[in-house]
Amino acid sequence: MERPDPIILLENIRRQKGEYKEAVSHISKGKILKGYDKLDKLQAITEESDDDLRYQMLADKYTDIVDKGQSVLAVSPTHFEGKKVTDAIRDTLKERGHIKDDEQLVTRYKNLHFTEAERSDIHNYQEGQLVRFQQNATGIKRGEQFTVTHTDKENVWLQDSNGNEQALNISEPLRFNIYAAEEISLSKGEQIRITEGGKSKDGKRLNNGAIYQVKEVNKEGDIVLDNGRVLDHKKGNYDYGYVTTSHSSQGKTVDHVLIAQSSDYGGASSAEQFYVSVSRGKKSVEIFTDDKDELRTQIQNSHQRISATELIRNESDYDAHNHMAAMRHYAKYSMGHLAGTENDYLREFRDPPSPSNDTNKWQDYVRRQDKDRDITI
Repeated sequence: MERPDPIILLENIRRQKGEYKEAVSHISKGKILKGYDKLDKLQAITEESDDDLRYQMLADKYTDIVDKGQSVLAVSPTHFEGKKVTDAIRDTLKERGHIKDDEQLVTRYKNLHFTEAERSDIHNYQEGQLVRFQQNATGIKRGEQFTVTHTDKENVWLQDSNGNEQALNISEPLRFNIYAAEEISLSKGEQIRITEGGKSKDGKRLNNGAIYQVKEVNKEGDIVLDNGRVLDHKKGNYDYGYVTTSHSSQGKTVDHVLIAQSSDYGGASSAEQFYVSVSRGKKSVEIFTDDKDELRTQIQNSHQRISATELIRNESDYDAHNHMAAMRHYAKYSMGHLAGTENDYLREFRDPPSPSNDTNKWQDYVRRQDKDRDITI
């Protein structure tokens, strides 16, 4: 497939901003295919079967928009595909000088979203994991965190920042969460996203999902943002901020939105997801897929009808050879019992109205999504 000139295509879509809004309006009214076909007519859907080339095309478009000083957001229904897009975007931004070459390794902590039962099972704990308390416990204050050092037949052993060791009371799993450490490289100019609300090291409020630009990583390893706030490296509540899931993009508005939506992860595609994704932009949207016809079919689905198999297949950490991990994710869904994080995990898979079955409920769903936006239906 011949690769379209990114500048010409962007200008073409910008001139047709009114028609873009018309397409989104169709989708908002439950006319999913009419809206999709309208976007296709506007050349807003790019089909490329080669994954690497497709992600590079998106990254080029993303960087073209950054070059023009306009706001842009990349969206993917799954974390797995989002990571691939993030790598392509970062590499392209580096090539064009938006990200400096002085990379430094920092540690982020990823919430493992263990269920209450999993947090009560000694076998789920590994050396190096972080335990953070969101409620006060005996001798422990909310916000305190510890490192898992080892386990034995009866206890999980924790160590605080002063080297003091104590056993974790796993009979009170609602009081804490478990995190895995992961190293990422950061440079000046990087965009990062806050993954857990709280406060910066200098006492300023940090909202979950907020995106900031990195000014530097200081000598202590803390991240200094362009607005002067300082992120404590010991908490590690951050990740790259170039790509977000469709669910996490709710409430965000940018000039241009770029969507990576491969047919390989069709179980994550739905009418609800598609509407949220395409309606994030004020001026344009472009969808990058490997199969336009298959995507057209997939977005007619509703998450009302998502199956257990589809849920597991489209989890970000899915591994076909790791059956136990997949079943653990399915257990989270089927049990609906995630202490303190149930809404974050299940909202994308709970029962939104089907656009084809109940127009009034679909309209209510759309209005809730767009309460802070300028699209009127």
